[in-house]
Amino acid sequence: MKIAIMTDVFPSLSETFILSQIGGLLEQGHEVLILAERMSQDLMVHSDVKRYHLLERAFFLPSTPKKKAACLLKAFGIWLANFPYYPGPMLRFLKLYLLRRNGLSLKVLYYLVKLCRQPVDILFCHYGTNGIIGSLLKESLPSLKLVTMFHGYDVRLGLAKGGQIYHSLFENGDLLLANSQFTSHLLQEFGAFSEKIRVHPVGVDLTVFCPSSGESCKKPDKLILLSVGRLVEEKGHQYALQAIKIFREKNPGIEFRYRIVGGGPLEGVLRELAEQLSLSEIVEFCGSASHEGVLQCLMESDIFIHPSISEALGLSIIEAQALCVPVVATRVGGIPEAVLDGQTGYLVPERDSRAIAEKIQYLAEHPEIRREMGRRGREYVRKNYDILELNRRLEKIFLEMLSDKRDLSEKVF
Repeated sequence: MKIAIMTDVFPSLSETFILSQIGGLLEQGHEVLILAERMSQDLMVHSDVKRYHLLERAFFLPSTPKKKAACLLKAFGIWLANFPYYPGPMLRFLKLYLLRRNGLSLKVLYYLVKLCRQPVDILFCHYGTNGIIGSLLKESLPSLKLVTMFHGYDVRLGLAKGGQIYHSLFENGDLLLANSQFTSHLLQEFGAFSEKIRVHPVGVDLTVFCPSSGESCKKPDKLILLSVGRLVEEKGHQYALQAIKIFREKNPGIEFRYRIVGGGPLEGVLRELAEQLSLSEIVEFCGSASHEGVLQCLMESDIFIHPSISEALGLSIIEAQALCVPVVATRVGGIPEAVLDGQTGYLVPERDSRAIAEKIQYLAEHPEIRREMGRRGREYVRKNYDILELNRRLEKIFLEMLSDKRDLSEKVF
């Protein structure tokens, strides 16, 4: 198969799930083209980028003129130059432009020309916003199979602006992948046809996310608490910091540290909050970390804290459990699908710092419970979130689409 994968920024340090899927498809012998609006400015790069020479497979959008008139002139020149070679797609694009100018852009034309020059069987868009672009490309390339995977940001956008923003995608797309049952239900509320939806979560490589010692829980000299995630409002880090304050006041004899891995716009605000709560000597802001860095932090931790107020699934939760680390997380979105409450971790109400603190204290006082939850967590991930198995399922889905023998009502997860 020839597959084009569309995303916003590539290679993004926080989107290891996309790299895992690309690597899986390449390992299975398929050709992959990467379409991205811009190249990532991350200084740290995932090892798979070099391993699979992914930058050589990537197409990044050229810069576009800022003025509308200049954009139109540029688009006309590109269209005219490619019309003799690809008259069908160019005529269909022109018809679409004349019918709904506000729905098209120079970006769509750039991608269209690339797909004409390097044809693919499937266009696999990550995030619904890219799926909208994909639906326009499909109207110019009708034989193209369009698959869109919804994650979190795109779902929140649908809730904020209304699900109608995705209606063209729901109409033109061949398949919608939801990363959780929660996301699937929301897509149906937005107006997606249930028969076009399959639940297909992101996963982890269990050969990489594997406890090095073979034990269920590492025993450092001091208790290590950890959160991994972008420092943005929906991740709820402020509630974890308040929980740490409560936990510390109730347990002055317990020596511990709380590490926060991730960067984002709220870093300054959260640092200030930690100082106000007199937690500066306990809380460690580690900043953005490479894939290997996150792995190391998880291996050193005893309890994983995930205080989100909005979450479609939570890959970091799955990674923590894969490494036998029990989780304290909020009962929001798709998190209850990722954590078995009372078995692999604890779920608490969102924005409830006291409840988070209580569960941290219980796990701190019962290392045997941590070990048992860690063991169950890894087994749960093995059964449900093994990236190797999920990539095999993804390949099967694509092959079924191309053979026209698919039954889209069948759920694969």
